[in-house]
Amino acid sequence: MGEANIIRKFLPETVGSITYSEGCNDDVNKFIWSALGWDPQRSVIDVLRDYSHYFAGKEQAEGLAHGLMSLEKNWQAPLAANASVAVTLSQFQDMESNAAPALLGNWRFQLALYRAYYDAYVQSRLAEETAQVDRAMALLRQVDEIGWTPEPLEIGAPPSATSPNGRDPILLLGEARDILQQTLSHSAGGSLRARVLELGEALFQSIRMQLAVDRYRGEAVVRGSNLETLDYPVSDAPWLLTKISEIMRESGTAKQLAAIRALLRRTDPGPGGFYDDLGNVANRPHLLPGEGAEQDPEFRATPLTGFLYPDVLGSQSPIAWKRWAESLFDAPLKMRYTGLDTAAHYRLRVVYSGDQPTKKMRLIANEQFEIHPYVLRPWPPVPQEFDIPGAATSAGELTLSWTREQGLGGSGRGCQVSEVWLINTTEERSR
Repeated sequence: MGEANIIRKFLPETVGSITYSEGCNDDVNKFIWSALGWDPQRSVIDVLRDYSHYFAGKEQAEGLAHGLMSLEKNWQAPLAANASVAVTLSQFQDMESNAAPALLGNWRFQLALYRAYYDAYVQSRLAEETAQVDRAMALLRQVDEIGWTPEPLEIGAPPSATSPNGRDPILLLGEARDILQQTLSHSAGGSLRARVLELGEALFQSIRMQLAVDRYRGEAVVRGSNLETLDYPVSDAPWLLTKISEIMRESGTAKQLAAIRALLRRTDPGPGGFYDDLGNVANRPHLLPGEGAEQDPEFRATPLTGFLYPDVLGSQSPIAWKRWAESLFDAPLKMRYTGLDTAAHYRLRVVYSGDQPTKKMRLIANEQFEIHPYVLRPWPPVPQEFDIPGAATSAGELTLSWTREQGLGGSGRGCQVSEVWLINTTEERSR
């Protein structure tokens, strides 16, 4: 449906078009584009029925057509709660179980099947890893529930690392570490993963599709070798494991406890504050959405969600720094806050990440207050803090606008923001 929206929007401004391919993954889109270029009013499902009938046969035409529609739904909502992923896999497994050998060897069917299994595997991992990260964090929160403070020692007495109720806080770190290590060494969805690898091999055998760099001689991860990213982090589990290991190496229980508490409160903006994870579509309430993809399919006035591909940060950063909101070309990326305390002072904490670290960005508040000029982002990413002028929030509202250097052209990317905290420093000082 996304491809259909694009051609229907731009067709009136053209005198014809041709289809261009970056590889086999474009196959269905090329047929949609060509068919709607001939007849823009034709329904997408009818085009997919013809496609499926011709390439998969009459018996599977209806099922494959609707399966292809379902694959698009897999990517149209946050993955964790997207029920379409399981439904789509069931549709394809039904076809798979009844398919003749000729269809199972058909690369177009294999490719759609690969997508269905791949999506389901990633969702399975996300659910399992998220649950285990929550378990590990719940263990660490017992530090605050215990209310541990170092007890005064008698001269010559051995140091005590136990809390008033007898729990050893350092054991919490060990238990949390064990949970995360187990999760990462025994990934969920093992059978799904095995089927993805089988289908990757099948696609290589049928059309020499190069889905891995070493095994199938793919050009690069960024050139479609997505088997290389099959086990990339989908949660904070690897990063959290790294942080726990660092804390366990701290000298002194007091330092360890302080580090645990800092870890637990990493995203906390404090009383009267706000936090946005801009790369997470489910947790960015202050991001201005622009016109939306349907009206603006080129995303010239609509923020995109970007991500690191391949992942160069690994376990050294939280998942939030590996994704971001971005605007393209000279368009600003905007956030808006309302209902602010008109008498309060605010400070901005922000993480600039992205795949264009050599591009400079500028931040303006309410279209008139420069928070910072065009500057390069720190790399690797780190949080930065900037004061917000009281005049910018005195009316109880605040608009933040980021832009990259104007007129650069190229891919248009470069204005990329991962996390934003708006901290009420008046409330912070009163604590």
